[in-house]
Amino acid sequence: MILVILDEVHELKGGGTAQGQAMSCLIARSRKVLALTVTLMGGYSRDLFYLLWRMFPRQMVQAGFEYGRTLGFAERYGVVERTYEADDLGPDWNQASIGRKTGKARVKEAPGISPLLLPDLLLERSAFVRLNDVSQALPDYEEIIVTTPMDDTLQTHYFDLSNTLVAATRKALACGDMRLLGKMLQSLLAYPDGCRFGERVYLERGGVEELIASAPALEINLLAKEKRLLEILTTERKQGRKVAVFLEHTGTRDLVPTLVDKLHHHGFAPLVLRGQAVKPENRESWLKDHLETGQYDCLLCNPNLVKTGLDLLDFPTIVFFQCGYSVFTLRQASRRSWRIGQNLPVRVFYLAYAETMQDKALSLMAQKMETSLAVEGELSGQGLAALSESENSMLYELAKALTDQQPVEDVTTAWSRYRQLELASVLDLDETESVTTTEETRVTTTTTISSPDGQTALVRHELVIRGRVYLRGNTAVAYVDGNRFRPQAGVIYWQDRRIGSYDRQGHGEINHKPIRLYKPPHLGHFVLAEVRQAA
Repeated sequence: MILVILDEVHELKGGGTAQGQAMSCLIARSRKVLALTVTLMGGYSRDLFYLLWRMFPRQMVQAGFEYGRTLGFAERYGVVERTYEADDLGPDWNQASIGRKTGKARVKEAPGISPLLLPDLLLERSAFVRLNDVSQALPDYEEIIVTTPMDDTLQTHYFDLSNTLVAATRKALACGDMRLLGKMLQSLLAYPDGCRFGERVYLERGGVEELIASAPALEINLLAKEKRLLEILTTERKQGRKVAVFLEHTGTRDLVPTLVDKLHHHGFAPLVLRGQAVKPENRESWLKDHLETGQYDCLLCNPNLVKTGLDLLDFPTIVFFQCGYSVFTLRQASRRSWRIGQNLPVRVFYLAYAETMQDKALSLMAQKMETSLAVEGELSGQGLAALSESENSMLYELAKALTDQQPVEDVTTAWSRYRQLELASVLDLDETESVTTTEETRVTTTTTISSPDGQTALVRHELVIRGRVYLRGNTAVAYVDGNRFRPQAGVIYWQDRRIGSYDRQGHGEINHKPIRLYKPPHLGHFVLAEVRQAA
């Protein structure tokens, strides 16, 4: 055998699985190996250990590793957690002693990857396919952040719950007890959407479940975020577009029945995908069979059910009703309909309540996206730094943000910055200039106007450059303050809606405000500028 091709190679990462053994046998009988995946690392360094052993055994031995000893690999290229319990140390630990005594540590691998993994083992043996290689076959892709204020009653009870939990968590952390962190974050993420069920937070102390904080169940017919969801669904349905709605709470805090009831009441027919009801290998055919009936106009499911192995071409619009805090899940699920074969522009909405934990989580998610770009080969400095952190660190960063120990960037700013970096990742290889969405550049021009009677007047205009225009073949895209405009054939579009026009000289208007598309000599690339009358 000359060549063996292993698709979805991350599924073969297990040390003692039959699939892993089959991989070893195929490689042993092949001269060349081509391993393909879009999700090489699942957060742990051990995800790569057995894959590298099977593909590059000689190099692994030379590096000093032994087969089956994943902990040694994790100590060099991952994160190792050592836990010391006070009970293990004894009552007289460190009393009247000169040297430090330690008890027996429990050692385990934690999520996280060292940046050294890339230069040491991956770069010389990997080829990263960039989005630009296939982008000509893909439609436009747009991500829209929608932050919504809470209802007044909900806001009052939310902040009461937040203040109580923050105070209790600070007190617990001062005693070295971190158990409240996860409970606090889950409660504050969940209560705004599940306020009809109320919220109660318990903590076990001395064998007794102690009530730490609570928030009442509220009778609100339609929550603010539900209204925004219905507005999006209504707009998309008028355009003949089906919508996939993703939400995290489909288990203990199940919101699906409530959303189904609200959607039915407003004339929508949701199709609900449940993990236990449909096996992974049957989901694609199950979805196809149900959509062929023509009875459904939207899909409700947990994003974890569709984040890999399933194309949602029938749903060009995706709404994250809840986002969670898994970067991997968000990036994978948000691209389910942006695949080869999609002929409609793809829109992805992210909904969050303003000034809540949901808002903070979405902002931190945008900052974490650079880690994913780094794994895909877009190695920015910030991305490499973030690569050494685990997704579990999101819990601690959210906790720090909530207790005001760590500032959180505004969600719109954070997401705009991530989109700039993602845009840079699809630029042509010879594109050297940085991506900017706003340039504080002003150019003043003076025009002499002559009247029929011979009188002249000077009219001064100021061009305020708002953003850069990127040329891609026969199309162009302009980014201004995180918004994406598409100039095409004399018409300017935003979210597929006509909002302006321009002539052959680049003069035009957006929403009746004069603009100009041109190429300033001092910049060397095209820009979108607002035209103002100078004083």
